Amino acid sequence: MNFRLSVFSIAGYLLTCLAGAEAIGNGTGFYIDKKTILTCAHCVPENSNIIVARNDSKLLVGKLLFVDRKLDIALISTEEQNEFWLSFGNSESLKLLDDLSVYGFPLAATLGTDLSASQGKLNSRRKIDGNDWLQLDATMNPGNSGGPVINQKGDAVGIAVARLNQFKSLKETGALPERINFAIPSNAVEARLATENLIFQSPKAQVQGFDPRDAAINSTVLLLISKNSAVDDLASKVPDKSSLRNPDPSPSRILYPWKTHVKTTIFWIGEKPTDRNPTPNSKSSWDQEWTINYGGYDDPEPSNRLASHETGEFRPKTFVPKLNPFYVALPYNDVSSGRYKPEAPKVIPWFAQSNTEAGKSVCKDRWLQIYNGSRSCYAQWEDCGPQGTDDWEFVFGNKPPKTANGEFAGIAISPSIRDYLGVRSGQKVHWRFVEGGQIPYGPWTKYGPESKNPDLLAQQKYLDYLKRLRDEQFQKESLGEIQK
Repeated sequence: MNFRLSVFSIAGYLLTCLAGAEAIGNGTGFYIDKKTILTCAHCVPENSNIIVARNDSKLLVGKLLFVDRKLDIALISTEEQNEFWLSFGNSESLKLLDDLSVYGFPLAATLGTDLSASQGKLNSRRKIDGNDWLQLDATMNPGNSGGPVINQKGDAVGIAVARLNQFKSLKETGALPERINFAIPSNAVEARLATENLIFQSPKAQVQGFDPRDAAINSTVLLLISKNSAVDDLASKVPDKSSLRNPDPSPSRILYPWKTHVKTTIFWIGEKPTDRNPTPNSKSSWDQEWTINYGGYDDPEPSNRLASHETGEFRPKTFVPKLNPFYVALPYNDVSSGRYKPEAPKVIPWFAQSNTEAGKSVCKDRWLQIYNGSRSCYAQWEDCGPQGTDDWEFVFGNKPPKTANGEFAGIAISPSIRDYLGVRSGQKVHWRFVEGGQIPYGPWTKYGPESKNPDLLAQQKYLDYLKRLRDEQFQKESLGEIQK
């Protein structure tokens, strides 16, 4: 899925740092209780050092607890608890063509350290090398090993373990098999652990508003494995979290944390006041002539907009915007009565590096990445709201939005973002701040004062963008959306 939490970006950085180790690799695991991760034994060779990357932005040292090389399972513990874990389901109750989902980190060194998921069906039951395996047609690749195989209830009914060697089969049979993959049944895992008095009957993590896919996403972890690199050496390569408050002067290296599962609302430039939204949007908190400077009314009606992933056009039909049509509002304003608010220099990570006149917002025009479970886009912060302008604990801290009572949203997005991501008002997204040097070419760079005339480099970037869209569409078909 391109689940881009900052810790996975750090994990990708560690993969490059580990390039000199004698044995390096990555695998997948998932929590089966608050501190215990289940994975495949072949993911953790003898004398392995293990780094666990979680999507709560934690990067931890893992300790190997138990290994069964024949069944190919292993248990890893972490000192810090995880909020989510998966319960075992009854693999014996599965019927042919039952729907299954596989989560993991395939080909991380090539594709990137983002969580992926695929869907398939149970095709058969096999006995291979004396072990009972489930055969399924969900997409699996190296790096998926150890990941959970989930039934429709959200229970782990298997562990991804192997796929059929296509080239060997082609050589031996003359046929190229497709999507023949295998998982260790959960009942076999539970039975083996029970012989060691390792019994996990913890209930499934229940969090209000989370569906089974959320639990799977938050339980699944990336495992970084090195044989000869010392764990302490690896840990020393992890960027200091304090760098988020005192950023590295190199913009492309800064990693900001994600805000996950934030409810959205749609707003637009020139929006008229309503009973639910009494504040008109003809002007913004920072631009008194917002509609004029934008070039007109940003009509949200889909029939009056261009919205095409093929052409990369996401804007009103009637005019070419003078400002970026990918814009958002967040519930904080760093300026009040022409002065910075007292907390602004302390809580805004980039405040000290901002070169602006006193009393002029250092938040306006800042870039965000927004992700909805199947696709991500980039946008600029251009207004304040919804429902408040003082919620710095949410915008820059670790608190949920003050309006997170189910009634109001925590981020307002423009019609172009809505159309690009395919979200509706009230659905949830993940977002984080990014630096300008991290923005890829796309519809969000085509319009506005910082846009550039097309040249050969821009055309090549646009071709790359179209290729990425193709890959994301394939991924979307496999994963589906995570928000409700």
